Amino acid sequence: MRVCLDLTVRIFMRSLGMILYMQPRERCGHRDRGKGTKVSKRPPVGLLDGIFRPFPSLSLVMYLDTLLARRPGTASKSAYKNSSVKFRHTLRFKCIIFAILSTFTILAAEKPQGRLAVKMAEMGLVNIHDISPEIIVDLMYARDDNFTGQAMYRDLRQAYLRPEAAKAVERAQAELSRSHPGYRLKIHDASRPMSVQRTMYNTVRGTSKARYVSNPRNGGGLHNYGMAVDISIVDDKGVELPMGTKVDHLGIEANIDREKTLVKNGKITEHERKNRLLLRRVMTMAGFKPLRSEWWHFNLCTRAYARTHLPLIDF
Repeated sequence: MRVCLDLTVRIFMRSLGMILYMQPRERCGHRDRGKGTKVSKRPPVGLLDGIFRPFPSLSLVMYLDTLLARRPGTASKSAYKNSSVKFRHTLRFKCIIFAILSTFTILAAEKPQGRLAVKMAEMGLVNIHDISPEIIVDLMYARDDNFTGQAMYRDLRQAYLRPEAAKAVERAQAELSRSHPGYRLKIHDASRPMSVQRTMYNTVRGTSKARYVSNPRNGGGLHNYGMAVDISIVDDKGVELPMGTKVDHLGIEANIDREKTLVKNGKITEHERKNRLLLRRVMTMAGFKPLRSEWWHFNLCTRAYARTHLPLIDF
């Protein structure tokens, strides 16, 4: 957001300089002492040159305009004077439109960060897109179509991880790209603040879903340390690979230690099992460990290590 404001101010100031420069030349001319006629004279350039030096294209426009003002062979001085003034007014109007459109384009492209993203960045957590832009991020807890039935993230749309975890995901993506060109990882959840963990646990407390959520009173899980990720794979056509269940499925169909039995019983297909194996292969090669009950969940370290060596994302 700070970069966006800086660019907006700079565009405004430079456009203002252009507008000031493109005034009719009669205002900045002087009368010839002998003939009593006005002679065009460029205004002082010290300030304007400082404004336009970073924009060579606008400086070129100014230079061409000066050449046009001195173009010989004009049939009528008054006719040329009128056409020159009209040209400058038109160019000045186009500069204003360009500045306005540029400002709105920058504001649209620069998505402001939410409160949670700012706090996680301040903790030293890394936005995965800063490490590996090709990875898809679609946080399932930013919507209400998850197992809680409610949106947990009100203003978070980016996936943040500890630097070592983000680097590990980058390695997994590199391995996936090597073995299956065009395939991309898709992150469904990454770092999760304890405030969200408490809300999540309170939402399902007293139900059968509570056993799938780490109790915040016990220190939370590895999502709360930025060392866990919920992830899947998207093929070269942008279609998510079928894994037998959707991400966040609560049930034995999501378990990874009984997949052959699940295939035998018709709960998942062999193709879906192989897709899970592909996901586990690239993630384990990068250093992650799978979770037995959730095919999509991977940890980079143990809870004991995290609680001893890493700060809790407690806000």
